[in-house]
Amino acid sequence: MELLQLRYFVEIARNESVKKASEQLLVSQPSLSQSMKRLEKELGAPLFRHEGRNIRLTEQGRRFFLRAERALQELDVGCGEIDKKIVQGNVAIGTYMPISPILDCIKAFSTEHPQITFGLYTVAGGLQSFNSQKLDVLLYYGRSDHLDFHEYVKISQVGRRFVVPTSHPKAEQETLTMNDLENDTFVSMVWGTNQLEELFQDYYHADLLPHIRYRTNSFRIKNELLDAGLAVGSSNELLTSYLHQGKNCKVVLQEGEPEAIYLGWRTESYLSSAALIFVQFCKEWFNLRAHLPSVGTPLRANTNRK
Repeated sequence: MELLQLRYFVEIARNESVKKASEQLLVSQPSLSQSMKRLEKELGAPLFRHEGRNIRLTEQGRRFFLRAERALQELDVGCGEIDKKIVQGNVAIGTYMPISPILDCIKAFSTEHPQITFGLYTVAGGLQSFNSQKLDVLLYYGRSDHLDFHEYVKISQVGRRFVVPTSHPKAEQETLTMNDLENDTFVSMVWGTNQLEELFQDYYHADLLPHIRYRTNSFRIKNELLDAGLAVGSSNELLTSYLHQGKNCKVVLQEGEPEAIYLGWRTESYLSSAALIFVQFCKEWFNLRAHLPSVGTPLRANTNRK
């Protein structure tokens, strides 16, 4: 296997066309086709399939593309480090929530490493439109589907909240429990690759079954239902700060334990140079701020998550 073959393969896969790749690489189409045949023979698996005039990656080709693309990026970064003596690259961050818990950390990191860029992607509605294998780190709640990001640091915690219509008979109370709203109509968020549902996480432990009329993976739709006074919602302090708190709904404190927030990654051996530097920086950053327990403020790194 040759390095040039990998570059040809990645360019063809990106363009889904030998012709377009040929124009960009300034290499003849027959040469590219022959190179791909040799690569497929060496790997012992087909990398492309033809669909009319276009070509698509096979399942084996898709998996190989992810590795080949990362390998070429690493080589390019390595060449840049030799030449410039600095680390370059991009860190892909996926998140189930607003990124406010890590904004100060990113700001401090960017000051020290201005040459490293970030890609920020929401995964709250699942990963149908984004491949999780391209993520370096993930910002997630302890209850959410954290994919295969098995290494992590606990960075914060947030209190739980109810959002109720202003017309609700208990809207003026400062604190509510799940028992107080057991017979109300709810809207519930679902998220992640396993379609976890937020309300059942709380109510299951309280041995209650909420009356859920609306389910959605869109935070915007949930807001609209709440703002219209059609349902009661449960959320956390980070997210309820984005809700409409006007004439139609009100945020009330929910009695119970706060929700943990984690920053996770797969294993350091899978990280690019840029992502590895970012992960190490985050672990040090959040450890140094272990004494501040408020919302959006880091807690002590935790290697024994409950």
